[in-house]
Amino acid sequence: MFPIGWQITPLTNGDNNLDVPSHENIEKIVLPGEIIANAEEYVPGRNVDEDSGKLISLVMGKIRKDDENLVISVESHRVKPKPGSGDIVYGIVRKGDRDRFTVSVGALQTGKNELYELNMSGNLRVFFDRRSAGRDNVSVRVGDYVRTKVYKVRDNLELSLNGPTLGTLIARCTRCRTILAKKGNDLVCNNCENVEKRRMAPDYGNIMLDGDAS
Repeated sequence: MFPIGWQITPLTNGDNNLDVPSHENIEKIVLPGEIIANAEEYVPGRNVDEDSGKLISLVMGKIRKDDENLVISVESHRVKPKPGSGDIVYGIVRKGDRDRFTVSVGALQTGKNELYELNMSGNLRVFFDRRSAGRDNVSVRVGDYVRTKVYKVRDNLELSLNGPTLGTLIARCTRCRTILAKKGNDLVCNNCENVEKRRMAPDYGNIMLDGDAS
C-alpha cells in the first residue's frame, strides 16, 4: 500500500535498458511510479510493485537491493511534518491540576487527516472557574486522551482546547480507573457509578486504544 496522497504515474520514456547499479545500498532517491528494475532481474520487495515486466517504486525513497535473494525494495523517504501553530495534535495528560497540565504528545494530524507519530511534550492551559466549589468543573484530568490545538511552538508545544472538535477523547474513572461512558453531558463509570465532568470532544469514546492507558 502506498501512502495516502501519492499517485502512481509510471514513466513512459520507452527505455528498456535500465542501468541499475549493482552495489547493495543505492543512495539515489526515486519517486512514486519510477521504474527501478526489470522483473527478470529482481523480485519486488517492500514498497515495490510490478507493472508489465517493470518494477515500480510505490513511494519516494532510497533503493535497497538484496542481491543474494534477488529482492529489490524502496526505503520510504517521506519527511515527517513538524507541528506548527494551528495544527491538531493528540496526546495523554500526564500531570497537572485545575488549569495547567503537561501533555505527552504522540501524534500530529495533517491537513490531509493523516497521523504522524510525534514524541514531544506540551503545556495545556484550560478554563477553570475558581468561583465554583470543588473540582467538578475541571476540563481535563491526568490520564485523559486528548485532542488539542497548537497555538505556539517553543521548546515544548503550547496547547489549547479552544475549538469545536477539541477535548477529551477517552477518560478513566478517578476512583476505579474504568473507562468512563458518555451519558448526555456527563461521564459515568459503569463499574462504581461515579459521575464526572470533562471538556469532551464530540467524538468522545470513538477511538481504539492499544495497550494499557493507565
